[in-house]
Amino acid sequence: MTESGQKITFDDGQLNVPDQPIIPFIEGDGIGPDIWAASVRV
Repeated sequence: MTESGQKITFDDGQLNVPDQPIIPFIEGDGIGPDIWAASVRV
């Protein structure tokens, strides 16, 4: 993560996107091998 990044905010109905936004990212699609470590046989 960069130290100069800023959060994207939503204030008073207005979306505020800074020049260097921080964009969250979650790896995987939630249906493949990325979830098998958390699965339990039932």
